[in-house]
Amino acid sequence: MSKTVLNVYDEIIQELGHEFEILINNPISKIEEFDTTIASIINALRNNEVKYTPGGGGTYGQFNFEI
Repeated sequence: MSKTVLNVYDEIIQELGHEFEILINNPISKIEEFDTTIASIINALRNNEVKYTPGGGGTYGQFNFEI
């Protein structure tokens, strides 16, 4: 992970709580204060808008969603 990503991660964790708290309970508006892209992804996860294509034959699975 890049230093920028780690800094955003650390800031969000310090302000909003542990990962499950952020993914499940924190309002999207609070997450948007830190990063709008992360907020969009979490919102898509919460709304079951993320599709997963399984891997196989030497390829990794992929998550597909629109931000």
